[in-house]
Amino acid sequence: MKCWKCGANLLEKKVGFRAVCQECDSYLHCCVGCRFYKPGLPNSCMVPNTDPIRDRENFNYCEEFLPTEEIKEKNINATDVAKKLFGETEEDSVKDKKGPEDRFNSLFGD
Repeated sequence: MKCWKCGANLLEKKVGFRAVCQECDSYLHCCVGCRFYKPGLPNSCMVPNTDPIRDRENFNYCEEFLPTEEIKEKNINATDVAKKLFGETEEDSVKDKKGPEDRFNSLFGD
């Protein structure tokens, strides 16, 4: 298992609710450390009907928790989530170098 925040290798196979990483002191049993964590989905979780969690980096008592092996992106913003959700690629954003006024006018063929 690896820490979701710093990537440190951990010897623990089962993670307790309040377990912390020895390297960075971040909680391990949290939403961002779970393989079901998916920003953009309801409650940011692939498991339906999970309880709402306010702080995704703090420990929680979710029984669906399974540790992830990947390091999560630290700064996820709404734009990145929308691009992933609607399938916009880097090529699409490079093609669209027009300013906002030009894009608005092109909507109506002006």
